[in-house]
Amino acid sequence: MFDLFALPTELVHNVIEAIDDRPTLIALAQTCQKLHPLAEAQLFKEIYIRDGTSVTRLAEALEQRPKRIRAIEKLEATPFWHGWQGIEQMPELVGRMQRLKSLKVESPLINSNRMDGWWSEGSAREYMDLFEVANGVPSAHLGRPTAAMEGAFGCLTSFTLHSHGVNSRYYSFESILPIFLSTTLKFIHVSCVELGSCTTSDFRNRIRSRKGCTSLETLILERCAAKAEGLQLVLSLPRALRCLALLLSRNMDVERQGLEDLGGPIANKFVTNIIEALEQQSGSLEHFRCTQARDSFRERQNTLQKILSLFGSSSATLRFNSPGLSVFGQLRILELDYRSPVTAVVFDPKLSPPNLHTLGISGIDYDFDRTWRHLPSYISAIASATSFSHLRLHASPCPQNFDDVFKTLEEPVFPEKAQRLRLLAVVESLRGRAGVELVSACNWRGSVVPPYVYTEPVPEERVIFDSRKRCSQEEADGYNPPFEMAPYVLTDGLGLKSFWCIGTKRF
Repeated sequence: MFDLFALPTELVHNVIEAIDDRPTLIALAQTCQKLHPLAEAQLFKEIYIRDGTSVTRLAEALEQRPKRIRAIEKLEATPFWHGWQGIEQMPELVGRMQRLKSLKVESPLINSNRMDGWWSEGSAREYMDLFEVANGVPSAHLGRPTAAMEGAFGCLTSFTLHSHGVNSRYYSFESILPIFLSTTLKFIHVSCVELGSCTTSDFRNRIRSRKGCTSLETLILERCAAKAEGLQLVLSLPRALRCLALLLSRNMDVERQGLEDLGGPIANKFVTNIIEALEQQSGSLEHFRCTQARDSFRERQNTLQKILSLFGSSSATLRFNSPGLSVFGQLRILELDYRSPVTAVVFDPKLSPPNLHTLGISGIDYDFDRTWRHLPSYISAIASATSFSHLRLHASPCPQNFDDVFKTLEEPVFPEKAQRLRLLAVVESLRGRAGVELVSACNWRGSVVPPYVYTEPVPEERVIFDSRKRCSQEEADGYNPPFEMAPYVLTDGLGLKSFWCIGTKRF
Protein backbone atom coordinates (compact mmCIF):
# COMPACT_ATOMS: atom_id res chain seq x y z
CA MET A 1 0.00 0.00 0.00
CA PHE A 2 2.86 2.38 0.82
CA ASP A 3 4.41 1.61 -2.56
CA LEU A 4 1.21 2.90 -4.13
CA PHE A 5 1.64 6.27 -2.41
CA ALA A 6 5.18 6.48 -3.78
CA LEU A 7 3.75 6.74 -7.27
CA PRO A 8 3.06 10.14 -8.86
CA THR A 9 -0.41 11.48 -8.12
CA GLU A 10 -1.62 11.13 -11.70
CA LEU A 11 -0.67 7.43 -11.72
CA VAL A 12 -2.55 6.86 -8.47
CA HIS A 13 -5.63 8.41 -10.10
CA ASN A 14 -5.24 6.10 -13.09
CA VAL A 15 -5.00 3.04 -10.84
CA ILE A 16 -8.21 3.99 -9.04
CA GLU A 17 -10.06 4.74 -12.29
CA ALA A 18 -9.07 1.34 -13.68
CA ILE A 19 -11.04 -0.40 -10.91
CA ASP A 20 -14.57 -0.85 -12.23
CA ASP A 21 -16.21 -3.12 -9.64
CA ARG A 22 -17.84 -1.75 -6.52
CA PRO A 23 -16.61 -4.34 -3.91
CA THR A 24 -12.96 -3.63 -4.78
CA LEU A 25 -13.48 0.12 -4.51
CA ILE A 26 -15.16 -0.26 -1.12
CA ALA A 27 -12.33 -2.49 0.12
CA LEU A 28 -9.76 0.02 -1.13
CA ALA A 29 -11.52 2.91 0.60
CA GLN A 30 -11.71 0.95 3.87
CA THR A 31 -8.05 -0.11 3.71
CA CYS A 32 -6.56 3.36 3.76
CA GLN A 33 -8.16 6.62 4.80
CA LYS A 34 -5.97 8.64 2.40
CA LEU A 35 -7.41 6.72 -0.54
CA HIS A 36 -11.00 7.20 0.60
CA PRO A 37 -11.69 10.40 -1.40
CA LEU A 38 -10.36 8.88 -4.63
CA ALA A 39 -12.24 5.59 -4.23
CA GLU A 40 -15.43 7.37 -3.17
CA ALA A 41 -15.33 9.59 -6.24
CA GLN A 42 -15.27 6.47 -8.41
CA LEU A 43 -18.10 4.90 -6.40
CA PHE A 44 -20.37 7.89 -6.96
CA LYS A 45 -19.44 8.32 -10.61
CA GLU A 46 -22.36 6.12 -11.69
CA ILE A 47 -25.63 5.87 -9.77
CA TYR A 48 -28.36 3.30 -10.35
CA ILE A 49 -31.77 3.93 -8.75
CA ARG A 50 -34.18 0.99 -8.42
CA ASP A 51 -37.00 2.42 -6.26
CA GLY A 52 -38.15 5.42 -4.22
CA THR A 53 -36.32 4.23 -1.11
CA SER A 54 -33.06 4.36 -3.05
CA VAL A 55 -33.68 8.04 -3.77
CA THR A 56 -34.01 8.75 -0.05
CA ARG A 57 -30.79 6.90 0.71
CA LEU A 58 -28.99 8.75 -2.05
CA ALA A 59 -30.23 12.09 -0.73
CA GLU A 60 -28.96 11.22 2.76
CA ALA A 61 -25.56 10.15 1.40
CA LEU A 62 -25.21 13.41 -0.51
CA GLU A 63 -26.27 15.42 2.53
CA GLN A 64 -23.55 13.79 4.65
CA ARG A 65 -20.83 14.82 2.20
CA PRO A 66 -21.96 17.51 -0.28
CA LYS A 67 -18.77 17.00 -2.36
CA ARG A 68 -20.11 13.63 -3.47
CA ILE A 69 -22.65 15.24 -5.74
CA ARG A 70 -19.86 16.69 -7.90
CA ALA A 71 -18.58 13.17 -8.61
CA ILE A 72 -21.83 11.94 -10.22
CA GLU A 73 -21.55 11.71 -14.01
CA LYS A 74 -24.06 9.00 -14.91
CA LEU A 75 -27.49 8.35 -13.40
CA GLU A 76 -30.21 5.82 -14.16
CA ALA A 77 -33.60 6.00 -12.46
CA THR A 78 -35.31 2.79 -13.61
CA PRO A 79 -37.44 1.49 -10.72
CA PHE A 80 -39.42 -1.72 -10.56
CA TRP A 81 -43.03 -1.36 -11.68
CA HIS A 82 -44.18 -1.27 -8.02
CA GLY A 83 -41.29 0.84 -6.67
CA TRP A 84 -42.35 4.36 -7.65
CA GLN A 85 -43.33 5.67 -4.21
CA GLY A 86 -40.80 8.38 -3.31
CA ILE A 87 -39.35 8.68 -6.80
CA GLU A 88 -40.73 12.23 -7.07
CA GLN A 89 -37.64 13.45 -5.16
CA MET A 90 -35.41 12.50 -8.07
CA PRO A 91 -35.68 15.65 -10.27
CA GLU A 92 -34.67 17.92 -7.37
CA LEU A 93 -31.53 15.84 -6.76
CA VAL A 94 -30.71 15.69 -10.46
CA GLY A 95 -30.91 19.47 -10.67
CA ARG A 96 -27.98 19.71 -8.24
CA MET A 97 -25.73 17.33 -10.21
CA GLN A 98 -23.89 19.95 -12.23
CA ARG A 99 -21.37 17.47 -13.66
CA LEU A 100 -23.97 14.96 -14.81
CA LYS A 101 -23.17 13.70 -18.33
CA SER A 102 -25.62 10.83 -18.84
CA LEU A 103 -29.20 10.50 -17.57
CA LYS A 104 -31.76 7.74 -18.09
CA VAL A 105 -35.25 7.93 -16.61
CA GLU A 106 -38.46 5.94 -16.98
CA SER A 107 -42.04 7.03 -16.52
CA PRO A 108 -44.16 5.01 -14.08
CA LEU A 109 -46.42 2.15 -15.16
CA ILE A 110 -44.88 1.73 -18.58
CA ASN A 111 -46.57 -0.78 -20.90
CA SER A 112 -49.21 -1.56 -18.29
CA ASN A 113 -52.96 -1.03 -18.31
CA ARG A 114 -53.20 -1.80 -14.61
CA MET A 115 -53.54 0.99 -12.06
CA ASP A 116 -53.67 3.54 -14.85
CA GLY A 117 -55.07 6.11 -12.42
CA TRP A 118 -51.73 6.27 -10.60
CA TRP A 119 -50.07 7.86 -13.60
CA SER A 120 -48.55 11.27 -12.95
CA GLU A 121 -46.57 13.45 -15.31
CA GLY A 122 -45.36 15.80 -12.59
CA SER A 123 -41.82 14.47 -12.29
CA ALA A 124 -41.38 14.36 -16.05
CA ARG A 125 -42.41 18.02 -16.23
CA GLU A 126 -39.72 18.86 -13.67
CA TYR A 127 -37.08 17.20 -15.84
CA MET A 128 -38.27 19.34 -18.73
CA ASP A 129 -37.94 22.42 -16.49
CA LEU A 130 -34.29 21.52 -15.93
CA PHE A 131 -33.79 21.38 -19.68
CA GLU A 132 -35.51 24.75 -20.04
CA VAL A 133 -33.08 26.33 -17.58
CA ALA A 134 -30.14 24.75 -19.41
CA ASN A 135 -31.60 26.06 -22.69
CA GLY A 136 -31.74 29.60 -21.31
CA VAL A 137 -35.52 29.92 -21.14
CA PRO A 138 -36.63 32.79 -18.82
CA SER A 139 -37.98 31.73 -15.44
CA ALA A 140 -41.34 33.31 -16.23
CA HIS A 141 -41.94 30.54 -18.74
CA LEU A 142 -41.40 27.91 -16.02
CA GLY A 143 -43.62 29.49 -13.42
CA ARG A 144 -41.28 28.47 -10.58
CA PRO A 145 -38.01 29.68 -9.01
CA THR A 146 -34.91 28.60 -10.93
CA ALA A 147 -32.16 29.46 -8.43
CA ALA A 148 -31.87 25.83 -7.28
CA MET A 149 -31.62 24.65 -10.87
CA GLU A 150 -28.89 26.98 -12.14
CA GLY A 151 -26.10 24.99 -13.73
CA ALA A 152 -28.29 21.90 -14.19
CA PHE A 153 -27.70 19.85 -17.34
CA GLY A 154 -24.85 22.10 -18.38
CA CYS A 155 -22.65 19.04 -19.00
CA LEU A 156 -25.37 16.58 -20.04
CA THR A 157 -24.54 14.85 -23.33
CA SER A 158 -26.77 11.73 -23.18
CA PHE A 159 -30.45 11.48 -22.25
CA THR A 160 -32.85 8.52 -22.39
CA LEU A 161 -36.56 8.86 -21.59
CA HIS A 162 -38.76 5.78 -21.73
CA SER A 163 -42.42 6.75 -21.64
CA HIS A 164 -45.38 4.61 -20.65
CA GLY A 165 -47.20 3.83 -23.89
CA VAL A 166 -50.53 3.13 -22.15
CA ASN A 167 -53.34 3.40 -24.69
CA SER A 168 -53.11 6.91 -26.16
CA ARG A 169 -51.14 8.42 -23.29
CA TYR A 170 -48.06 9.30 -25.26
CA TYR A 171 -45.94 12.30 -24.39
CA SER A 172 -46.71 15.06 -26.85
CA PHE A 173 -44.01 16.62 -28.99
CA GLU A 174 -44.61 19.97 -27.32
CA SER A 175 -44.26 18.58 -23.78
CA ILE A 176 -40.77 17.14 -24.41
CA LEU A 177 -39.58 19.81 -26.86
CA PRO A 178 -36.94 21.08 -24.37
CA ILE A 179 -35.04 17.82 -24.89
CA PHE A 180 -34.65 18.37 -28.62
CA LEU A 181 -33.70 22.04 -28.11
CA SER A 182 -30.75 21.18 -25.87
CA THR A 183 -27.43 22.49 -27.15
CA THR A 184 -25.33 19.98 -25.15
CA LEU A 185 -27.04 16.64 -25.86
CA LYS A 186 -25.30 14.43 -28.43
CA PHE A 187 -27.38 11.31 -27.73
CA ILE A 188 -31.18 11.21 -27.34
CA HIS A 189 -33.26 8.04 -26.94
CA VAL A 190 -37.00 8.53 -26.35
CA SER A 191 -39.90 6.12 -26.56
CA CYS A 192 -43.68 6.39 -26.90
CA VAL A 193 -43.79 10.01 -28.06
CA GLU A 194 -46.42 11.58 -30.29
CA LEU A 195 -44.46 13.59 -32.85
CA GLY A 196 -47.41 15.62 -34.12
CA SER A 197 -47.86 18.94 -35.84
CA CYS A 198 -47.06 22.38 -34.49
CA THR A 199 -50.03 23.75 -32.58
CA THR A 200 -48.88 27.23 -31.51
CA SER A 201 -46.81 30.04 -32.96
CA ASP A 202 -44.57 29.97 -29.86
CA PHE A 203 -43.85 26.30 -30.54
CA ARG A 204 -42.86 27.06 -34.14
CA ASN A 205 -40.72 30.04 -33.13
CA ARG A 206 -38.78 28.06 -30.56
CA ILE A 207 -37.93 25.40 -33.14
CA ARG A 208 -37.04 28.01 -35.75
CA SER A 209 -34.64 29.69 -33.31
CA ARG A 210 -32.61 26.47 -32.87
CA LYS A 211 -32.82 25.17 -36.44
CA GLY A 212 -29.50 23.59 -37.39
CA CYS A 213 -27.91 24.60 -34.09
CA THR A 214 -28.05 21.60 -31.73
CA SER A 215 -25.12 19.21 -31.19
CA LEU A 216 -27.20 16.04 -31.53
CA GLU A 217 -25.38 13.17 -33.26
CA THR A 218 -27.49 10.11 -32.39
CA LEU A 219 -31.30 10.05 -32.20
CA ILE A 220 -33.39 6.97 -31.37
CA LEU A 221 -37.18 7.30 -31.64
CA GLU A 222 -38.59 4.04 -30.30
CA ARG A 223 -42.24 3.04 -30.78
CA CYS A 224 -43.17 6.62 -31.55
CA ALA A 225 -46.25 7.81 -33.43
CA ALA A 226 -44.87 10.22 -36.00
CA LYS A 227 -46.52 12.60 -38.40
CA ALA A 228 -44.63 13.95 -41.37
CA GLU A 229 -44.44 17.50 -39.98
CA GLY A 230 -43.28 16.31 -36.55
CA LEU A 231 -40.41 14.28 -37.96
CA GLN A 232 -39.53 17.15 -40.31
CA LEU A 233 -39.22 19.55 -37.36
CA VAL A 234 -37.20 17.17 -35.17
CA LEU A 235 -34.66 16.54 -37.92
CA SER A 236 -34.32 20.23 -38.70
CA LEU A 237 -32.69 20.93 -35.33
CA PRO A 238 -29.35 19.00 -35.36
CA ARG A 239 -26.34 20.62 -36.94
CA ALA A 240 -24.98 17.30 -38.19
CA LEU A 241 -26.91 14.16 -37.24
CA ARG A 242 -24.87 11.00 -37.76
CA CYS A 243 -27.09 8.15 -36.53
CA LEU A 244 -30.89 7.87 -36.67
CA ALA A 245 -33.08 4.95 -35.60
CA LEU A 246 -36.85 5.04 -36.19
CA LEU A 247 -38.97 2.33 -34.61
CA LEU A 248 -42.40 3.69 -35.50
CA SER A 249 -45.49 2.33 -33.79
CA ARG A 250 -47.74 3.85 -36.43
CA ASN A 251 -47.22 5.14 -39.94
CA MET A 252 -46.83 8.86 -40.41
CA ASP A 253 -50.27 10.39 -40.98
CA VAL A 254 -51.82 6.92 -41.33
CA GLU A 255 -53.22 4.63 -38.62
CA ARG A 256 -52.13 0.98 -38.84
CA GLN A 257 -51.85 0.56 -42.59
CA GLY A 258 -51.56 -3.04 -43.67
CA LEU A 259 -49.02 -4.63 -45.95
CA GLU A 260 -51.50 -4.68 -48.82
CA ASP A 261 -50.73 -0.95 -49.11
CA LEU A 262 -47.14 -1.69 -50.22
CA GLY A 263 -46.66 -0.32 -53.68
CA GLY A 264 -49.74 1.88 -53.40
CA PRO A 265 -50.08 5.67 -53.07
CA ILE A 266 -50.27 5.62 -49.25
CA ALA A 267 -47.04 3.63 -48.89
CA ASN A 268 -45.31 5.78 -51.50
CA LYS A 269 -46.32 8.93 -49.67
CA PHE A 270 -45.07 7.42 -46.43
CA VAL A 271 -41.64 6.82 -47.98
CA THR A 272 -41.57 10.28 -49.57
CA ASN A 273 -42.35 11.96 -46.24
CA ILE A 274 -39.54 10.12 -44.47
CA ILE A 275 -37.03 10.92 -47.21
CA GLU A 276 -38.01 14.62 -47.21
CA ALA A 277 -37.41 14.78 -43.46
CA LEU A 278 -34.10 12.91 -43.77
CA GLU A 279 -32.82 15.16 -46.57
CA GLN A 280 -32.12 17.85 -43.99
CA GLN A 281 -29.32 15.59 -42.70
CA SER A 282 -28.23 14.15 -46.05
CA GLY A 283 -24.75 15.67 -45.75
CA SER A 284 -23.92 14.04 -42.40
CA LEU A 285 -26.10 10.95 -41.83
CA GLU A 286 -23.92 7.84 -41.64
CA HIS A 287 -26.25 5.26 -40.07
CA PHE A 288 -30.01 4.97 -40.64
CA ARG A 289 -32.32 2.33 -39.20
CA CYS A 290 -36.06 2.25 -39.88
CA THR A 291 -38.63 -0.31 -38.76
CA GLN A 292 -42.31 -0.06 -37.90
CA ALA A 293 -44.96 -1.97 -36.02
CA ARG A 294 -46.99 -4.34 -38.17
CA ASP A 295 -50.38 -5.98 -37.96
CA SER A 296 -49.47 -9.60 -37.24
CA PHE A 297 -52.58 -11.00 -38.97
CA ARG A 298 -52.03 -9.02 -42.16
CA GLU A 299 -48.32 -9.71 -42.34
CA ARG A 300 -48.97 -13.45 -42.36
CA GLN A 301 -50.97 -13.08 -45.56
CA ASN A 302 -47.89 -11.81 -47.43
CA THR A 303 -44.98 -13.96 -48.49
CA LEU A 304 -41.55 -12.59 -49.26
CA GLN A 305 -42.29 -13.29 -52.91
CA LYS A 306 -45.37 -11.06 -52.87
CA ILE A 307 -43.54 -8.27 -51.06
CA LEU A 308 -40.73 -8.50 -53.62
CA SER A 309 -43.16 -7.97 -56.49
CA LEU A 310 -44.82 -5.02 -54.73
CA PHE A 311 -41.48 -3.30 -54.15
CA GLY A 312 -40.49 -3.77 -57.76
CA SER A 313 -43.69 -2.11 -59.00
CA SER A 314 -43.46 0.85 -56.63
CA SER A 315 -39.89 2.02 -57.36
CA ALA A 316 -40.85 3.67 -60.67
CA THR A 317 -43.55 5.70 -58.92
CA LEU A 318 -41.19 6.75 -56.14
CA ARG A 319 -38.71 8.23 -58.61
CA PHE A 320 -41.16 10.99 -59.52
CA ASN A 321 -41.73 11.94 -55.86
CA SER A 322 -38.35 11.54 -54.20
CA PRO A 323 -34.63 11.10 -54.88
CA GLY A 324 -34.67 8.36 -52.30
CA LEU A 325 -31.33 7.92 -50.56
CA SER A 326 -29.27 8.68 -53.66
CA VAL A 327 -28.25 12.09 -52.23
CA PHE A 328 -26.92 10.61 -48.97
CA GLY A 329 -23.22 10.50 -49.80
CA GLN A 330 -22.10 9.82 -46.21
CA LEU A 331 -24.53 6.97 -45.51
CA ARG A 332 -22.50 3.85 -44.73
CA ILE A 333 -24.90 1.68 -42.70
CA LEU A 334 -28.56 1.14 -43.61
CA GLU A 335 -30.91 -1.15 -41.66
CA LEU A 336 -34.45 -1.70 -42.92
CA ASP A 337 -37.30 -4.08 -42.15
CA TYR A 338 -37.90 -6.23 -45.23
CA ARG A 339 -41.66 -5.50 -45.04
CA SER A 340 -41.35 -1.75 -44.53
CA PRO A 341 -42.32 0.53 -47.46
CA VAL A 342 -38.98 2.36 -47.01
CA THR A 343 -37.14 -0.79 -48.14
CA ALA A 344 -38.37 -0.08 -51.68
CA VAL A 345 -35.53 2.44 -52.12
CA VAL A 346 -32.87 -0.29 -52.25
CA PHE A 347 -34.61 -2.00 -55.18
CA ASP A 348 -33.87 0.87 -57.56
CA PRO A 349 -30.36 2.13 -58.40
CA LYS A 350 -31.69 5.67 -58.81
CA LEU A 351 -33.05 5.65 -55.25
CA SER A 352 -30.35 3.70 -53.39
CA PRO A 353 -27.44 5.24 -51.41
CA PRO A 354 -24.25 5.56 -53.51
CA ASN A 355 -21.58 4.72 -50.91
CA LEU A 356 -23.22 2.09 -48.73
CA HIS A 357 -20.99 -0.35 -46.86
CA THR A 358 -23.36 -2.36 -44.64
CA LEU A 359 -26.95 -3.26 -45.46
CA GLY A 360 -29.08 -4.78 -42.69
CA ILE A 361 -32.39 -6.51 -43.39
CA SER A 362 -34.39 -7.12 -40.21
CA GLY A 363 -37.56 -9.04 -39.36
CA ILE A 364 -36.51 -12.26 -41.11
CA ASP A 365 -39.01 -14.93 -40.01
CA TYR A 366 -38.25 -18.62 -39.55
CA ASP A 367 -41.14 -19.82 -41.68
CA PHE A 368 -39.64 -21.50 -44.74
CA ASP A 369 -42.47 -21.06 -47.25
CA ARG A 370 -43.15 -17.40 -46.49
CA THR A 371 -39.56 -16.24 -46.03
CA TRP A 372 -36.61 -18.55 -46.62
CA ARG A 373 -37.87 -20.05 -49.86
CA HIS A 374 -37.75 -16.63 -51.55
CA LEU A 375 -34.85 -15.06 -49.64
CA PRO A 376 -32.17 -15.62 -52.34
CA SER A 377 -34.25 -13.93 -55.06
CA TYR A 378 -35.13 -11.10 -52.66
CA ILE A 379 -31.46 -10.40 -51.87
CA SER A 380 -30.43 -10.76 -55.51
CA ALA A 381 -32.97 -8.10 -56.51
CA ILE A 382 -31.48 -5.73 -53.94
CA ALA A 383 -27.89 -6.52 -54.93
CA SER A 384 -28.64 -5.72 -58.58
CA ALA A 385 -29.74 -2.19 -57.60
CA THR A 386 -27.67 -1.34 -54.50
CA SER A 387 -23.93 -1.75 -53.98
CA PHE A 388 -22.79 -2.94 -50.55
CA SER A 389 -19.92 -4.98 -49.17
CA HIS A 390 -21.53 -6.38 -46.03
CA LEU A 391 -25.02 -7.89 -45.59
CA ARG A 392 -26.50 -8.48 -42.15
CA LEU A 393 -29.68 -10.55 -41.98
CA HIS A 394 -31.41 -9.89 -38.65
CA ALA A 395 -33.68 -12.81 -37.83
CA SER A 396 -36.68 -12.24 -35.58
CA PRO A 397 -36.05 -12.97 -31.88
CA CYS A 398 -36.09 -16.72 -31.47
CA PRO A 399 -38.36 -18.40 -28.87
CA GLN A 400 -35.65 -20.99 -28.23
CA ASN A 401 -31.90 -21.15 -28.25
CA PHE A 402 -30.90 -20.38 -31.82
CA ASP A 403 -28.28 -23.13 -31.78
CA ASP A 404 -31.15 -25.57 -32.37
CA VAL A 405 -32.75 -23.74 -35.28
CA PHE A 406 -30.34 -25.07 -37.90
CA LYS A 407 -29.36 -28.28 -36.15
CA THR A 408 -32.50 -30.02 -34.97
CA LEU A 409 -34.36 -32.38 -37.31
CA GLU A 410 -37.16 -33.16 -34.87
CA GLU A 411 -38.77 -29.71 -35.09
CA PRO A 412 -40.70 -29.44 -38.41
CA VAL A 413 -41.17 -25.69 -38.03
CA PHE A 414 -37.44 -25.24 -38.67
CA PRO A 415 -36.47 -27.44 -41.64
CA GLU A 416 -32.72 -27.29 -41.02
CA LYS A 417 -31.47 -28.47 -44.38
CA ALA A 418 -33.76 -26.28 -46.51
CA GLN A 419 -33.04 -23.09 -44.58
CA ARG A 420 -29.32 -23.81 -44.63
CA LEU A 421 -29.32 -24.27 -48.40
CA ARG A 422 -31.21 -21.01 -48.92
CA LEU A 423 -28.74 -19.12 -46.73
CA LEU A 424 -25.79 -20.62 -48.60
CA ALA A 425 -27.50 -19.67 -51.86
CA VAL A 426 -27.51 -16.06 -50.68
CA VAL A 427 -23.82 -16.35 -49.79
CA GLU A 428 -22.99 -17.83 -53.18
CA SER A 429 -24.89 -15.12 -55.08
CA LEU A 430 -22.82 -12.44 -53.28
CA ARG A 431 -19.49 -14.25 -53.41
CA GLY A 432 -16.74 -11.81 -54.28
CA ARG A 433 -19.06 -8.84 -53.72
CA ALA A 434 -20.22 -8.92 -50.10
CA GLY A 435 -19.92 -10.92 -46.91
CA VAL A 436 -23.07 -12.25 -45.26
CA GLU A 437 -23.91 -12.47 -41.55
CA LEU A 438 -26.96 -14.05 -39.97
CA VAL A 439 -27.77 -12.36 -36.66
CA SER A 440 -30.44 -13.09 -34.07
CA ALA A 441 -31.33 -12.48 -30.46
CA CYS A 442 -30.60 -15.60 -28.43
CA ASN A 443 -32.12 -16.83 -25.18
CA TRP A 444 -35.29 -14.83 -25.85
CA ARG A 445 -37.66 -15.00 -22.90
CA GLY A 446 -41.30 -14.01 -22.82
CA SER A 447 -42.98 -11.63 -25.22
CA VAL A 448 -41.37 -8.40 -24.10
CA VAL A 449 -41.14 -5.68 -26.73
CA PRO A 450 -39.17 -2.44 -26.65
CA PRO A 451 -38.81 -0.22 -24.79
CA TYR A 452 -37.15 -2.52 -22.28
CA VAL A 453 -38.06 -1.19 -18.85
CA TYR A 454 -38.15 -2.15 -15.18
CA THR A 455 -34.64 -3.58 -15.65
CA GLU A 456 -35.87 -6.02 -18.32
CA PRO A 457 -32.87 -7.66 -20.00
CA VAL A 458 -32.20 -6.42 -23.50
CA PRO A 459 -32.18 -9.36 -25.93
CA GLU A 460 -28.57 -10.21 -26.61
CA GLU A 461 -27.79 -10.39 -30.30
CA ARG A 462 -25.22 -12.77 -31.65
CA VAL A 463 -23.76 -13.59 -35.05
CA ILE A 464 -24.92 -17.09 -35.96
CA PHE A 465 -23.18 -17.36 -39.30
CA ASP A 466 -20.41 -15.33 -40.95
CA SER A 467 -19.64 -16.13 -44.56
CA ARG A 468 -16.32 -14.30 -44.46
CA LYS A 469 -14.96 -16.73 -41.87
CA ARG A 470 -16.40 -19.66 -43.79
CA CYS A 471 -14.77 -18.55 -47.06
CA SER A 472 -11.44 -17.93 -45.31
CA GLN A 473 -11.52 -21.45 -43.95
CA GLU A 474 -12.36 -22.83 -47.40
CA GLU A 475 -9.34 -21.08 -48.90
CA ALA A 476 -7.06 -22.28 -46.12
CA ASP A 477 -8.24 -25.90 -46.03
CA GLY A 478 -9.23 -26.40 -49.65
CA TYR A 479 -12.64 -27.92 -48.88
CA ASN A 480 -16.18 -26.85 -48.02
CA PRO A 481 -16.59 -26.98 -44.24
CA PRO A 482 -19.95 -27.71 -42.61
CA PHE A 483 -22.26 -24.92 -41.54
CA GLU A 484 -20.49 -23.44 -38.53
CA MET A 485 -21.55 -21.26 -35.65
CA ALA A 486 -19.75 -17.96 -35.28
CA PRO A 487 -18.54 -16.71 -31.90
CA TYR A 488 -20.70 -14.41 -29.80
CA VAL A 489 -20.75 -10.83 -31.01
CA LEU A 490 -22.70 -8.21 -29.12
CA THR A 491 -24.39 -5.40 -31.01
CA ASP A 492 -26.77 -2.56 -30.24
CA GLY A 493 -28.19 -2.13 -33.75
CA LEU A 494 -26.51 1.23 -34.31
CA GLY A 495 -22.88 0.24 -34.58
CA LEU A 496 -22.11 2.19 -31.40
CA LYS A 497 -21.15 1.13 -27.92
CA SER A 498 -24.13 -0.15 -26.00
CA PHE A 499 -26.26 2.56 -24.48
CA TRP A 500 -27.72 0.11 -21.95
CA CYS A 501 -25.45 1.19 -19.08
CA ILE A 502 -25.46 -0.34 -15.61
CA GLY A 503 -24.10 1.85 -12.84
CA THR A 504 -21.60 0.73 -10.25
CA LYS A 505 -23.18 2.39 -7.24
CA ARG A 506 -26.46 0.88 -6.02
CA PHE A 507 -28.47 2.35 -3.17
